[in-house]
Amino acid sequence: MAKFNINGFTSEGGGGFTPVPEGVYEAIITRATITPYRSGNQGLNLMLTIRTDVEQPCGNRKLFDNLVLSENSMYKFDLVAVATEFPEDQEITSLEQFRDFILHKPVQVKVLHEPDKNNPEKTRERISTYKKGLELSEDTELPATEDEVVDKMTEQVKDIIRKKREKKDMQG
Repeated sequence: MAKFNINGFTSEGGGGFTPVPEGVYEAIITRATITPYRSGNQGLNLMLTIRTDVEQPCGNRKLFDNLVLSENSMYKFDLVAVATEFPEDQEITSLEQFRDFILHKPVQVKVLHEPDKNNPEKTRERISTYKKGLELSEDTELPATEDEVVDKMTEQVKDIIRKKREKKDMQG
């Protein structure tokens, strides 16, 4: 594995993250992307962010889960629906509708460890259950969505280009 020492930033190689310890965490669903899976089924690829406004370890760490539309895995959709308080009398007719409802909802998740299917020597995190999370307060800052991050980066790049042009115009 490569070792880096660039502009004072170093890495000894090896990379990767240590898994979040097993336990129960308060999190926010920060991304829900509609995804086709190898099975041919569609589903949602979820990213959850462990909350920093609740006293717990691993604040701001990310957790990932897949909700695949198949007979055997509909229980996970049910768990997420109950945890996010999706109205019982409302029929869910599309992944987009479900995604839009659950995004930025607080949930409580239980994280377990299991061997990685591709490399049994590695440990991977698995979300085993979802429950209703603690309410968000008015002061809770929601993590930025991917679109918001891209928009912010685009504005920063435009600002850098504008400043370089101004500097160039001033020089001559």
